[in-house]
Amino acid sequence: MLFVLTVWAYKLLILPKMRLLVFLLLIGLCFSCTTKTNKTMLNISLDSNKQTLKIIGLSKAIVQDINRDTTINKWQQLIPVYRMPIDTEMKDFQPIQPGEYLVKDSIIFFTPDTPFAPQQAYFVRHYHYDEDRSVWGFIKGKRRAGKTTYTDLIFKR
Repeated sequence: MLFVLTVWAYKLLILPKMRLLVFLLLIGLCFSCTTKTNKTMLNISLDSNKQTLKIIGLSKAIVQDINRDTTINKWQQLIPVYRMPIDTEMKDFQPIQPGEYLVKDSIIFFTPDTPFAPQQAYFVRHYHYDEDRSVWGFIKGKRRAGKTTYTDLIFKR
């Protein structure tokens, strides 16, 4: 009789709790394997004279490290500025706006060769090189082979 009671107690009391514990442990393992990336958010604004674009949001260490690089037009390749076409579907085919990039502390200033036109829209293309580079990025659909995701930051003079 005692044996029957212990089997009954095991089935009713202990087994469901063990199943729940194993289930919670598996769920915990699944969520602990994901990595969170800190997305870099750029903020852009025009200077008071409306001819210089101020780009803020990259860390000071990253900006200083890139600034030490001797590559010509490094900022133009990393944070390009474009003129917005009338047909916005043609954004990918626009030439880069030529100009001069100046770095002060962690702030990047862009002054175009020709002044920004009044009532003309422009955009800064911010590439997300720091986005999820693991295989899970491809599985989740966040990344595609050969494609770098980007955000277009639009501004008007």
